[in-house]
Amino acid sequence: MAINMTLFLYFCCVLHSRLQKLLKHISIRRLKFDQDEGKPLVKLPPRTVVIQEIELSGEERELYDAMQNHGQLIIGRLESFKPFCQERLQSKQAQD
Repeated sequence: MAINMTLFLYFCCVLHSRLQKLLKHISIRRLKFDQDEGKPLVKLPPRTVVIQEIELSGEERELYDAMQNHGQLIIGRLESFKPFCQERLQSKQAQD
């Protein structure tokens, strides 16, 4: 069964928009700097960043590079459909 990619991406855009609207109404976003009566809402320890460099084997490097290239290709394709999605959503919202 062949999937019409344009139709699929359109539905992804619509679902994403609906999900954002739903989450906007049911979620509370707090920042670590938010305060209540001058006191932080959450006391977090200082952030610790550890960078561990590793050396990949030839096979691991090939797999890593292939995955990275594939990911960039997918993001590029999605970015090219972004204006289409935005235009479709705006026209749909104008009709509602």
